[in-house]
Amino acid sequence: MVRQHSAERSAPATPEGTVTVRILVCRVEERPQVMEVTRAYEVFRALVDGLLERVSLGDGVDLRSNEEALVYDLPYNREVPGRASVLPDGFDVIIAPPDAAPPGTMGVHRVHGDFFLARCDEEGNIASLSDADIAKYVPLLGLCRIAQEAV
Repeated sequence: MVRQHSAERSAPATPEGTVTVRILVCRVEERPQVMEVTRAYEVFRALVDGLLERVSLGDGVDLRSNEEALVYDLPYNREVPGRASVLPDGFDVIIAPPDAAPPGTMGVHRVHGDFFLARCDEEGNIASLSDADIAKYVPLLGLCRIAQEAV
């Protein structure tokens, strides 16, 4: 179940026991949208049209996108500041752009396809963004799109 979030915060009408989360959805060539969605893996996969990839933005907010976006040649969406993933022992980067940030450092994530921003709770479940998160990221992601269009 996916619902666009209204400007006024009201309790979502959901079946008993269903948990909803407030996320920021960024579709290709659209401005960011705050949405209230059912916290279910299938819902999140539908939003990105595939398997989920997680990128930390360095402030407790995570970006979730389609991990196979380049394989399926999904359209470029926008660049988002984020922390480069630290690889587990025994793993190496096979191919990376020359300007890629070293693992564990801040850099830019070039997102292809639709994505969304959310937090995680203590158990690792996707959790709602705060009002402060939304106030920070709506202008930032809106400006990223505008800047790209001007090029």
